[in-house]
Amino acid sequence: MIESRERVLRNAKLMVLRRDAPVEIDLQSLAPKPNIKEVKEIFALLEFKTMFSRFTEALKHFAEIDFASVESTSSNAGGESDVISEIVPIIEPCKTAKQAIAALQKNEVSDVAAAWIGDAGRSELLGLAVVDDLKQNKVFWIPTKVLVSPDVKKVIAGDFKFRGHNVKPLMRSCMHLDIDLKEMVLDTAIAAYLLDPSE
Repeated sequence: MIESRERVLRNAKLMVLRRDAPVEIDLQSLAPKPNIKEVKEIFALLEFKTMFSRFTEALKHFAEIDFASVESTSSNAGGESDVISEIVPIIEPCKTAKQAIAALQKNEVSDVAAAWIGDAGRSELLGLAVVDDLKQNKVFWIPTKVLVSPDVKKVIAGDFKFRGHNVKPLMRSCMHLDIDLKEMVLDTAIAAYLLDPSE
């Protein structure tokens, strides 16, 4: 300390918290102003089941937020959305490359799932399901024999954006069929892992 006296004193002076800094900020304006509806929707999309209630709990610390609207949204977060019901899809088979291309190009981002004869990604791919209308449970089914047609491959290799759950086996199977799935937007299995790696 004696040998470094000058440096110690200089550091001690520099480390003092300045309380007279000329900062002109209205603290009220720094309060968060979240879009509750959008937050709820993104948490639902990512399947963050408990995150929204924790989020609304945190908002209680900010008096500037209209908490009545938050509580209203929060109370609606449960109920019917938490009830698991069976979804029976309406399947429309794509028998030609033209039908398959129309199915693949219908949505800006397509929700997909695949089926195999045996183990996912390690056995013969039966085909690809592409959601047509999520609210009406409509799904296109593209069998592998149509999926491997040159015109369909060309569309997929273009800017076919997709999302799904645990898409690695699908990508592996497509790689063996020389189909390039390169525009993955979201894998909900990865999102779930990021939410809770222990599960």
